[in-house]
Amino acid sequence: MIPALHRLRALLRWRRGAQGERDLDDELRAHLDLLEAEHLKSGMDPQEARHHALLELGGLAQVKEEVRAIRPGFWLETFAQDLRFAARLLRKSPGFAAGPS
Repeated sequence: MIPALHRLRALLRWRRGAQGERDLDDELRAHLDLLEAEHLKSGMDPQEARHHALLELGGLAQVKEEVRAIRPGFWLETFAQDLRFAARLLRKSPGFAAGPS
C-alpha cells in the first residue's frame, strides 16, 4: 500500500489512548492544584479554595472536551466516525439505501 494511504488509515483508526487521557488528567489536576494553592495563600479555607478553583477552571469535563476538540485531526476523526455510523445504518436497512424504484 502507498505510504500516504498507510498514514491516512492510521489516522482514521487512531483512538485516544489511555496514556493520552492520563496525561490530560494529570495536567488538569496539576492546574487545579495550583489554583487551589493560590486561593489557600489568599486566606480561604481548603474547601472554599477547592470550590473556587473548580469554578475558575470551568469544570474538568468541559475543559477536557475543549482540549480534545482542538486536537489535530479532530475534524477528520469525527468525519470518519460519521462515515462508519452511516455505513452501519445502510447495512442494517439496505432497502432504504437503494431508494425508490
